[in-house]
Amino acid sequence: MKYKIDLHVHTDFSKDSNISIEQLHKKSILSGINVIAITDHNTIKGALIARDRIRDIEIIIGEEILTTQGEIIGLFLQKEIKPYLSASETIKQIRAQNALVYLPHPFSFFRSALKNSVKRALLDEFDIIESFNAKSLPYENFLAKEFATKNRKVVAAGSDAHSIEGFGKTYSYVETELNVSRENLVKILSEAKIVGKYFFLENIFYKISASFQKRKEL
Repeated sequence: MKYKIDLHVHTDFSKDSNISIEQLHKKSILSGINVIAITDHNTIKGALIARDRIRDIEIIIGEEILTTQGEIIGLFLQKEIKPYLSASETIKQIRAQNALVYLPHPFSFFRSALKNSVKRALLDEFDIIESFNAKSLPYENFLAKEFATKNRKVVAAGSDAHSIEGFGKTYSYVETELNVSRENLVKILSEAKIVGKYFFLENIFYKISASFQKRKEL
C-alpha cells in the first residue's frame, strides 16, 4: 500500500481557490491521498474546519504565509501567523509554535518565491524543501531539487492545488502506513519517493469553475 502525502493544498478559504472541504475529502478518498497539509494563504481557518470534519484522512494545519521577501509555509501550526512580516520573523513565529518550516516553489519565476539571498541566509531554518510543485515549470523544479540535494535537505511534493482538478496526482509516498506527526514527518519524507504530474492549466480550470458557480448563483 502506498501512503500518499500532499503538503501543499488550498481550499476556498484562499481567495484564489475554489476547492470546498467536501470536494477535497471526496477526491482524497478517490485518489488514495492519506495525508493533506491544508496551506491556505495567510489563514488556518479552512484547515481547522477540515480537521474537525474529516476523520479518515490526516489533516495537517498549515498556512502559506506571504512575507516581505516571499512565501513560507508553516506546518503543524496552532495559531495563525500574520502576513507581511520579514521571512526571518515569520520563521521565528513558526518555531515558537514548535512547527515545521516548509519552503514552497523556491525557484518560481512567476510567484512569490523566497528571494535567493534570503534562501541562502535562512538555509538552516528549512525543514523541508518542495522539490516538485505541480504548477511550477520543469526547470524551476529542477533548480529546487538541485538546491535541496546540494544542501542535504529533505524534499517533498506539493500539488499546490487551487482547483479540484489539480489535486490527487502529485504527492510524496512511502510503502507502509504511518501516523504522521510533527516529530516524524521529516524522517518519513527522507525515505519517501515523489510522484509529480504537472498541471499548468489550473488557472484556466479555476476561472471556468468560478464562472460556472457565479451563473448558478444568479
